[in-house]
Amino acid sequence: MEFSDFAIFSVVMAASGVVVQMLKGFGLPDYYGGLASLIFGTTLGGILAISGMYPDTLPALGALSGFFAGASASGLYSGGKAVIAKE
Repeated sequence: MEFSDFAIFSVVMAASGVVVQMLKGFGLPDYYGGLASLIFGTTLGGILAISGMYPDTLPALGALSGFFAGASASGLYSGGKAVIAKE
């Protein structure tokens, strides 16, 4: 993984978690959180790659990195919620 891919992944993962939590605060049902994270991650990853911020990254790879970052963000949230619920 090149630095630009890692940077996109890191930014999108953090942003996906924040945006999904904001959407849930506005009334998004919990079961749509993962889908919202995937959509937002894929979109933001593609936009970051197209924007020229990371010129070495193809838009499709940016979108793919965003997709996996969104999936990671949704898993991070649900996994953390499961750990807290067990205590």
